Order: sequence, then structure tokens, then C-alpha cells
Amino acid sequence: MKNSLIKACGILLVAVMLVTSLTSCSAGRPIKSTEEELAVVGTVGNFEVLYEELRCVTLLYRDQLANKYGDGIWSDPALTEQYRPELYELVSRNITANYAVLSLCAEVGISPDAEEIQNAVTEYINELVDEIGGRSEYKKALEQQNITDHFMRFTISVDYCQNELFYSYTEDLALIETDYEKIYDYIMDGNFVRTLHVYIQNDAGDDIEKNRAAAQDVVERLRDGEDIKKIIGSSVNEDFDLTTTDGYYFGRGEMIQAYEDAAFALDVNGISDVIETSTGFYVIQRFPLETAYVMQNLTTLTEQYQYSELNSYIDERQAELTFEFNDYGNTIDLTKIS
Repeated sequence: MKNSLIKACGILLVAVMLVTSLTSCSAGRPIKSTEEELAVVGTVGNFEVLYEELRCVTLLYRDQLANKYGDGIWSDPALTEQYRPELYELVSRNITANYAVLSLCAEVGISPDAEEIQNAVTEYINELVDEIGGRSEYKKALEQQNITDHFMRFTISVDYCQNELFYSYTEDLALIETDYEKIYDYIMDGNFVRTLHVYIQNDAGDDIEKNRAAAQDVVERLRDGEDIKKIIGSSVNEDFDLTTTDGYYFGRGEMIQAYEDAAFALDVNGISDVIETSTGFYVIQRFPLETAYVMQNLTTLTEQYQYSELNSYIDERQAELTFEFNDYGNTIDLTKIS
């Protein structure tokens, strides 16, 4: 469920996807990128963006849009022009994510080039190579994910920087609340919701309207009084990771926007309309917060709250940043990158 719902934090997801899907990674020494891969294609603030990042992000979103609209959208000239603006918007917006983190880090003296961070990246890579079975397997994994070793290391270093930023904002600068009693009051004062949901995924080749109708049928069944847990346990629900019986407790900024907005708009025990996302349809039921559950899981919920607060700072900074192509970048057609 979390993979479907947690908000994407830009291209950091590429590193996560690579690690979780392949249980993989690299050999000890870095793999040298080509001159083309290291060419500067633009800037985000004072940060230079390299072609290897542009290519990786572009191919990721090209695939996502093809899955959403159909495999032929990048081979049909008319469809390519139709979806070109959406591709450019997604790439431009998401390519700023790493630099929002690095921009905030720079303000508190955290650098991805710091020796301790680079040592941690090297150790991380070295451990991964043992899991995947060697340098050659690592190279194959990188190629499958359209990511270079250089960019992989960069994304991991940004991840470590973000962890350092978290401790700086909670411990050093006290920008994020740490008092458990205050956080408990915050959670119980309408700032967290508890939900369960039924999910119908749009797979390649699916009849989207048929899936939408199936989701609408779930809405009607729930509003007629059927127990959502029975539907979750049936063939209707495609969220196979949904195993909780307590429901999902979360605050603002933790889930994808459509899900979050629908959940917070519901009255307690209310049932949503069909919620459409880029991957499928959700039907959500909101439940009351349980005091005993919140108390027993306050440490975990506190961490959720704190990371959500950090993400809010990152989102605010990201909204201030833009990706500007340079002269070379302007010659690159994102719909044709291979």
C-alpha cells in the first residue's frame, strides 16, 4: 500500500526502486560516466544538472505516461505533441527535488561532499554489491534502471544529507516539534486521519472505464453497509500489501495528494467517491482515531509527523526552484531520449 500512496520525493525514488526491486548494487570503485552523461544541461539555482540525471528522470516519466495513456504515445507524432507538455512539466518539476534538499542543507552547513557522507555512500554501495553478486550484475542493474553509477551515488548522498537535515531541524534548530505530549495533542486534534481503502489498479491493456465502474460498485456496496474489510480480503481489492486491521494513521503531506484530500474531507465513518490516481482507483473509508492505538504507537506516529514536517520544508523550497535548460539542454528533445 505504501508504495502506491506515499508521496514521491523526486528522483530519490529511483534509488529506492533500484535497491528494493533488485536487492542490488555496486562494486567498490566508481564506474566512470561518459562525457555525454556528465555534460551540463541546465541549472537549478546554483546547482548544475547533468545529462545523466535528465535522461534518467525523463525515461522514468516517459514510461509512466506510456503506461497511463498507451504504449504508442511516443511513436505517434500527433500523440507525442499532445503529451509533450506533460512530460516536460513532470521532468522539470521533479528534477528540482534533489536540489531543494541540497539547498536547505547548504543553509545549515551540510554538504554531500563531506567526508563522512561520501564514506557512508561508499559503504552502502559496497554492501549492495555483495547482495547482487558482483560488479557485472550491478552494471546490468543500473542499465535496466537507466541510471549511472555516478548519479546513483549522487542520489544516495542526497538521501544521507536529508537524514542529516532531519536531525538538524529536530535537535539543533528545533524547527520540528519533538515533545511527545504536544505531538499527541496535535494528532488527536484533527491533524491525523485513520483510513482503510479498496484499490483497483489500472494495468496495461485494462479497460479503464470498466475499472472505474468496479470502483463505483465498491462505493455503493460500502454505502449499503457492507464491511470494507471483507471487500479488502476479496478478489476486488488489488492492494495486496494492505494487511492492517487497525487502518492507516497519517497526517498531511504523507500520502499522494488525491488520497490525502479525500481522506481529510470525509466525516468519521464516511465513504469517499471513487478517487482516481495515475495508477488506478481508490475507495476510502475513514474511521475514528483510537486513543489506545495512538498511545501505543506514539513513537512511530511522532516520526511520521516529523518527517512530514521536514517534507513540508522541502516542498516549500522546491516550489521556489525552477530547472532552467542551458543552450545545450535546449537542443535535447525529451520525447526522443533513449
